Amino acid sequence: SVKKTIGSKNSTKIDLQFFPEGGQLISNLTARIAFKAIGSNGLGIHVKGKIVDSNNKTITTFKSREHGSGIITLKPLINETYTAVLSDKSTYELPKVSSTGYSMFVNNIELNNIKVKIQASEDLRGEKFYVIGHSHKEKYYQGKFEFGGKLLVDFEIPKQKLPTGVFT
Repeated sequence: SVKKTIGSKNSTKIDLQFFPEGGQLISNLTARIAFKAIGSNGLGIHVKGKIVDSNNKTITTFKSREHGSGIITLKPLINETYTAVLSDKSTYELPKVSSTGYSMFVNNIELNNIKVKIQASEDLRGEKFYVIGHSHKEKYYQGKFEFGGKLLVDFEIPKQKLPTGVFT
């Protein structure tokens, strides 16, 4: 995660952090980026603003939901920098864009399955890859995949085989 805190004398300092799903922003791959805004009291704080590129062009707007958290969707470009500008004009850099890597979308709202979609940069699409899921230091899922000429690999993980709690 990348964070940068800027505030004026009259404003509450905000710690705004960004967490790209899958770990990093990959050029030309749509990314879902979670964010969390924390006030100087250590509690989540409501924020709204926009994401701009290096030319100050607005790419998207956003606002937090409860507890200062939310989601931004962005398709970043290599050699481009992105900045969040809040309504109070404070600015926060998003993580750097990588030219190679994987992007992952996880949907956990279905009752019986976790849906997973994975994209890769063009240089990695010919490679086989593994997805491993674990909880409490025990492996509960492993799958071997390849793109086979497709731009996206999607699959489901049955929930009945998983323990309750955090699954990584």
